[in-house]
Amino acid sequence: MGSQQLTPADIAELERLEKILERTQADFLLHGRTLLELREKKLYLRDYSTFEGYCQGRWGYGAKRAQQLMKAAAFWESEKLLVDMGAKKDSPILEATSERQLGKLIQTIKSGSNASRLDTTPPQNKTNLPSIANVHAKSKLPEVLDDCGLAIPDCCLSYWEQRPEIQEMMSAVSRVKCWVDDELKKDNKLLHTMTNSIVADLSRAYQSLEQCKPYAVCTVCQGYPQLKPDSFCDFCGGSGLIAKWRYETQADKRVIVMREKVIAMSEKK
Repeated sequence: MGSQQLTPADIAELERLEKILERTQADFLLHGRTLLELREKKLYLRDYSTFEGYCQGRWGYGAKRAQQLMKAAAFWESEKLLVDMGAKKDSPILEATSERQLGKLIQTIKSGSNASRLDTTPPQNKTNLPSIANVHAKSKLPEVLDDCGLAIPDCCLSYWEQRPEIQEMMSAVSRVKCWVDDELKKDNKLLHTMTNSIVADLSRAYQSLEQCKPYAVCTVCQGYPQLKPDSFCDFCGGSGLIAKWRYETQADKRVIVMREKVIAMSEKK
């Protein structure tokens, strides 16, 4: 998969950044900033030929999701820069506590509905400040997209935002499984009450969590289970979202093909 040999210093830097990515699954801003740094340094080339392939293979999310995280981080950084430079007195963006809240605030700024809160007075003793429009033009945040590139309805976002928590639990279970497996092979006497079945149990726990992790908007209710009879969708369990395994093995292929066409058309606009 890899296409380039990295220097020892580059490999050490890659390992440092990946440790940050592992522990920031629930911190979308720091995760996005770290992804940006890793991409800019092209450290993904050790094992993958493309950044998109790295994100999918190493972290389990597609290019759309990676771009979304990086753009959210870039927008936040641009707001902080404007405040630090005195171009704005303050920004609600910097107080956002969730990805959903940040997205709504950014859309508000982009629509200009909060123009009255911007400090339009030129700051004292500062020259050549970048305009707000120019700074934001490079960091526009799209709608929240699933891993296939489809916009997620607002009613599903609270479930989508639980992805980092599920991923964090999956990583924890994986670490425990690997440790137990290794120690059993070493005949660690502290594990004398355990059997190899514990490794299988941990594998099943990982798979169960993986089957809960949202991947795409439901192909049956299209993210609106409340519009189904009895306001419930059996396919997604009422969340409006489905896991990758269900999307790839059980979803109606005709719906998937249609979605791919819609996504392709939207990307050309």
